[in-house]
Amino acid sequence: MKYLTLTIALLFSALLYAGPRFSSGDTQIDRWLINIDYVAQDNFDESIQSVANRFGIKQSRLLDIQAGMEYSIAELYMMCAIAESLGMDLGAIEKSYRNYSPKKLHQFLKDSGMPQQSSQFKTFKQLVQQGAPEDDVEKDKNNIFKKKRPNP
Repeated sequence: MKYLTLTIALLFSALLYAGPRFSSGDTQIDRWLINIDYVAQDNFDESIQSVANRFGIKQSRLLDIQAGMEYSIAELYMMCAIAESLGMDLGAIEKSYRNYSPKKLHQFLKDSGMPQQSSQFKTFKQLVQQGAPEDDVEKDKNNIFKKKRPNP
């Protein structure tokens, strides 16, 4: 009984603390970033090449950044979008981002000079939208009512 109670408590606390992977202050941006990662999980190499092509960056540079800190594809995409929105070097953005986590993205954006009302934030949001799949594929995958049924 003691172990059962402990197990339930651990599971409950894990569920309680499991929040969104990203917290930009804009739920739509958070969903897009989650979906960028969700789609990228099937093919890392293709995804990193896509980000490199989208932002005109060498794939080897993105791989170097990713390998150093094990960033997700969405984090790399987000950093590239921030760098483009602010007109800054990707290396400077990445060095600043090291002190943050995806759950503190809103604070990073604010500290980088991109409060939600700024034109840079709007540009950033547009860039993230362009890189995200049209549908909320991560959410749809887990929705039993949206699962495709075989045609008879």
